[in-house]
Amino acid sequence: MSLHDQPSFSERDPYSCALTTVTAAQIFQRLRLRCACRLRFYFLEFYRPFREDHNSIQLKMVASVSDALQGTIFERERAFIELPANVQEEAKSLFAYFISSEGKTELTKHCGSKKCKTGSFQTIKGSAFLSLVEASLKRGDDTEPKSETSAALSPTPEEIKQLAYALVFCGLLTPYKENESPIGPFSFDTELYVVVISLSAENEEGMSVWRVKEGAIQAGFLKRKGSGIFSNLRGSKKAYVIVNETQKLLGIFESDHALKTQSVIQFTAESWVEFDSNIANAIKVHNKDDSEVLIASSKEKAEEWLNACINAGAQYREAFTKNIDEVTSFYELSDFDMEHKEISMSNYKGKVLLIVNVSSMCGLTPANYTDLVALDEKYRDQGLQVLAFPCNQFANQEPGTHEEIMEFVKQYKCTFPFFEKADVNGAKARPVFMYLKAKLPGSFGNFVKWNFTKFLVDRDGKPHKRYAPKDPPLSFEDEIKTLLAAETEKVEKASTTADETVVDSNKEAKTAEKPDTTEDTQVNTAGDEAKQEESTDEEGGG
Repeated sequence: MSLHDQPSFSERDPYSCALTTVTAAQIFQRLRLRCACRLRFYFLEFYRPFREDHNSIQLKMVASVSDALQGTIFERERAFIELPANVQEEAKSLFAYFISSEGKTELTKHCGSKKCKTGSFQTIKGSAFLSLVEASLKRGDDTEPKSETSAALSPTPEEIKQLAYALVFCGLLTPYKENESPIGPFSFDTELYVVVISLSAENEEGMSVWRVKEGAIQAGFLKRKGSGIFSNLRGSKKAYVIVNETQKLLGIFESDHALKTQSVIQFTAESWVEFDSNIANAIKVHNKDDSEVLIASSKEKAEEWLNACINAGAQYREAFTKNIDEVTSFYELSDFDMEHKEISMSNYKGKVLLIVNVSSMCGLTPANYTDLVALDEKYRDQGLQVLAFPCNQFANQEPGTHEEIMEFVKQYKCTFPFFEKADVNGAKARPVFMYLKAKLPGSFGNFVKWNFTKFLVDRDGKPHKRYAPKDPPLSFEDEIKTLLAAETEKVEKASTTADETVVDSNKEAKTAEKPDTTEDTQVNTAGDEAKQEESTDEEGGG
């Protein structure tokens, strides 16, 4: 369905058109359609409260995704979504045409070339583009019979301009000189536009921000630390950064509408990311050829960017393991409980430990706490000890005070120990988790990905196995039973061995106390022989 088959959304007076070309019936039809749209708007406004409960979750989900994507290209994408549905559909149809071989050929006929410091790009005058849009709309009408009604409903200049806006919003072209506002106003009468789709997809010089838009999971402005021996003197510069999960890369640009990258880090098996130990709120991103230090505005933002790099293919490397490398046993570690009392892990010697980073507001909270309590009640007497470590590093889902956390978990009837709230990743990560992460790395290396990551430690204090947040505690109940049973058998075997040792010792003691009958027998035998000889002598002498 083409644009001129839809009611006009422009603000012009419907009666301002020439009455010689528009019949009264056509005017009435337009008014009727406009009234229908108005009525639909009022109905939806009335119906909104009844839809809010159903739509609120979806709206929040969209907002949470879009908040991670900042910059001109994403602001325009949001503006495109706000356009009337019929304008969106017509713009998508035109976009598909212009990226086809036929459309590109037609577009190129109206384009010129513009050189600047970032390269040479294909450009088109705004007025020429409006004419091209109008011609493209009429292109679809050439095969259809003309009628007085269709002629009267041809797209107006305002509607053509609205379509031109839509094509800017969806990334077909962009102003050569960008405005302060990413969504305009744009002047199609005098301005020059860069044809974005003409930029090479193979040449890195043509890697514009539009090239890495699809598949982006994090985008925004960061400070980029300079490299080289004078980096400390030069300080850091503002840069626009995009992390793309589909293309597995991190792109750094001069601005959020740049037509060329400053640097690209392609994520491979050898790429890694870590928190910078020398600069607050900074992360280091590396591959075999490049290295970048990017500084965020806050600790939470730095964690978001690091997490995005991991999702895009980088491995996590813990930068703060120097002291942990010197730890030889889990029982050397300690942490602080909710009353800030230091608790040594040696207090739990001989127990099977289930260690979990917990939160109160996570979607995984109800199921995990329920399972943890069930395991605690069932196996505590057999030697299982659950230890809970609150953490607020993941989407701020543990924001409460220690008192509020303990009040919250009462609803689940938790009786296992809780330790004070602290980080599990980064420079201030608690030693217990730094040790466990190093011994049991996960899919993302030495990195805790989310709330309710779980670690099993055996009775000897050896880290045994790691479980992902999505793994319910009851799903590895058999593993816990195996650990408990194996250790019980070990204890029983040790006890049996000790008993056997005691028995052997008693036997040796009794043997030592018993007279040496061999020597006695030898002595007695010698005496008997002597007596016999004496008797024989006596008999012989008689």
